[in-house]
Amino acid sequence: MNCFAYSSIIYEEYLALIIGEISYKNKKYILFLLTI
Repeated sequence: MNCFAYSSIIYEEYLALIIGEISYKNKKYILFLLTI
């Protein structure tokens, strides 16, 4: 149970990192489109 909870926290952090990376790239892309 404790091991599962620990891996779940790591998974959520990893997922948040991926989502943050994607949204960051999308923001840069949107800014790039706005400057054209």
